[in-house]
Amino acid sequence: MGVLMETPFIIKDVANCTGNHCYRGYCIDLLNKLAGDLDFTFQLVESFDGKWGGYDNTTESWNGLVRMLIDKQIDMAAVHLSVNSLRERFIDFSVPFMDAGLLVVVRGESHNNANKFFFLSPFSKEVWYCILFACVLVTITVCLMNKLSPFGKYGAKMHALMTCPCVK
Repeated sequence: MGVLMETPFIIKDVANCTGNHCYRGYCIDLLNKLAGDLDFTFQLVESFDGKWGGYDNTTESWNGLVRMLIDKQIDMAAVHLSVNSLRERFIDFSVPFMDAGLLVVVRGESHNNANKFFFLSPFSKEVWYCILFACVLVTITVCLMNKLSPFGKYGAKMHALMTCPCVK
């Protein structure tokens, strides 16, 4: 089981101590709980170079705990290791036990000269003119069809007057 010191996840109590009893912290407590529940044993091993695991483009190789996992020197690593797409191509991750909640903050646009018609901005003025023209054209067409159709309001009255036997 690969480890790397980072408070409060993994803390080494004594500098020249060996064995699992020398370590404490959140990851160690989690490992002890899992080992008890799943009935397995583990030996903690520190990273040979003290690094998490970064990819070197010039040598096209990994270092740190990721290198140890790839070389099968360790079966698992119990550390606070960030998940990224490059690492995911080479090693498997469990569900993260902590979300750092890191955010990217950028300065927004100034709202001093806010455009009151910002909702019109997805289309150009020409497109809006065409939409307006189409609405007017459809309205005129529907009105004309209502007047000319025997099934419209005006057409139904005319049809009733023309076919009613009561009017001579």
